[in-house]
Amino acid sequence: MGENGVKDLTIIGGGPTGLFGLFYAGVRHLDTQLVEAMDEIGGALQALYAEKYVYDMAGFPAILAKDLVAAMYEQADQWQYPIHLSQKILDFEAQDGIYVLRSQSGEEFKSKTVLIANGNGAFAPRKLRLEGVEPFEDTQIFYTVKNMDLFRDKRVLVIGGGDSALDWALALEKEAKMVTLIHRLPVWQAHEATVRQLIMSEVDVHFPRHEANQLHVNNGTLTGVTIINLQSKETFDLEVDIILICIGFLMDTTVIRKWGVELEGKKGIKVDPATMETSRPGVYAAGDISAYEGKINLIACGASEAAMAVNQAVRYINPDARLAPGHSSDMDIFTKRDK
Repeated sequence: MGENGVKDLTIIGGGPTGLFGLFYAGVRHLDTQLVEAMDEIGGALQALYAEKYVYDMAGFPAILAKDLVAAMYEQADQWQYPIHLSQKILDFEAQDGIYVLRSQSGEEFKSKTVLIANGNGAFAPRKLRLEGVEPFEDTQIFYTVKNMDLFRDKRVLVIGGGDSALDWALALEKEAKMVTLIHRLPVWQAHEATVRQLIMSEVDVHFPRHEANQLHVNNGTLTGVTIINLQSKETFDLEVDIILICIGFLMDTTVIRKWGVELEGKKGIKVDPATMETSRPGVYAAGDISAYEGKINLIACGASEAAMAVNQAVRYINPDARLAPGHSSDMDIFTKRDK
């Protein structure tokens, strides 16, 4: 650790981008710490999509999100850099060339540079506006799948028309007794290939303009739901054991606005795409939280942006340092080293 506990780099966010940033910081010999608001690493990938397959990460034709998180953690942990969980950063300020980050518990984290990699900030699932939903949340009504066993041999209703809704419907088709999907909009919001796969599947699809109208409850148990066609106003009853709601998330950037970095509307933190630097010198952003023209929100892109940011942090701390470490094929920088 540096003088007076000052690190070279503090990474805010323990999702895939933050974890790769932590690994790459070790490659560049930056004394680094990672701060995560939740009580586990992995970010939204672990908290919301642990049982979902990831198809767009380099090197993996398909990998469960939780397994990808585990692999990225193993990669990052070889340097044994400290990871601070349950520490939500509320604000940070510059003091004599050092950034001081303060968490909700009163902890202070000091470093010469900062990498913001906390996804889209705080997030919460968009709730279904239907009377009687709350009592069944986390028992028969869910907003994500953390345990596939809960859905096995059950009659499942999936609500939504985006990638998450369709992906879960297709995944649950193999486990559930029956899967029904409804979508209230006139167009799909998912990838075209996924839509084609859904149409060819045995999922019972009601699209467009269908939504849940009323829950059926018997002796405190959710037993079914009334579905309404918003165009014809016709309704039908559907027996269900579980409802999976995938209608998006509400992003909260309130805290980020207090960090003194310039935002790009509602897209995220404005960065220079060549350096990933924000409006504050020595403060970088990578992953879904960063915003620039041509931005693509992929895990693989987040990892690349994290590496770019770390290299720039090295140069920020030492202007004479090489911008890039070299090639992994002709040096041992990417292998474990003794601490």
